[in-house]
Amino acid sequence: MKKIYLILIIASVYAFNVKGEYLTSELTSDCPKELENFKKENSDYELKFSKLKTGSDSLHIFFGSMIKNNKTDYWISSAFKGQQFTREISLKSKDSLNFLTDDLTFEFNPFDPISPLSVSLRILYKPSTNKVEYLWLNNGISSHTASIKKVEKPIQEGKKFPEITMNSISEKTISTKDFKDKIVIINWWSTGCAPCVKEIPELNKIAEKYKSNNNVLFLAITNDNRERVTKFLEKHEFRYNQVLGNESTNKIFQGFMPQSVIIDKEGVTKLYLQGYTEQTPLFIEKVIEELLAKKISN
Repeated sequence: MKKIYLILIIASVYAFNVKGEYLTSELTSDCPKELENFKKENSDYELKFSKLKTGSDSLHIFFGSMIKNNKTDYWISSAFKGQQFTREISLKSKDSLNFLTDDLTFEFNPFDPISPLSVSLRILYKPSTNKVEYLWLNNGISSHTASIKKVEKPIQEGKKFPEITMNSISEKTISTKDFKDKIVIINWWSTGCAPCVKEIPELNKIAEKYKSNNNVLFLAITNDNRERVTKFLEKHEFRYNQVLGNESTNKIFQGFMPQSVIIDKEGVTKLYLQGYTEQTPLFIEKVIEELLAKKISN
């Protein structure tokens, strides 16, 4: 009987090790064909690429680094149904073997308003050897196959915007309850997000156009700390009212940047945009005009 127990224990340990064994890859300068446009758009960076095995023929995930002026950033990218999407990620903490590591959830089709999808993974990277190790995660359980999940968005067009309370950069308490009878334009951003910074001049033009209209309120919410935002604003003008995010805002916006939201006077989300394109300011201004016209007619 003891022998049977011993065999079962050994089998269980072996099964655990196989399941928890990391997949491996390596960063190289060879650019996958799916990321050729990404490489062209970032030609002033030194780029390195690695492909992560997902176990799916339709979903391709890539991890890489980008170096400029001795500063290294990291990114994760996807190719899914003919669409390519890339997001910057942070790898800061080190494990006992000097791997940079993080657990992250990556939305690989965030612009789909009906069925946004995501995968979760644990990734480890050793800069000295360019070695990449990773495991896909499904509710905390590791796997060699990516588990695709539908993302339930806290923000949805046509539904009430979630109630949140925040502090402005001047330490004034701001609550969505205070937005009654106002059209509120929200930008979720970060000082370290290149697309966020790129869209600021266009957002400033919109804020300037409606600055004398007391029915319109512009808020820029960031999860950066007060000191970092203050230093950024010393060099860059951002005409939105600056608000510091917290745990609640992180859960609502779920990290992805930039995001633009327009809420009507009844607290209903009328526009929800993720990412930045040249059309973003046009969409924002169009919805503002529609809501203002509706307010006048009422």
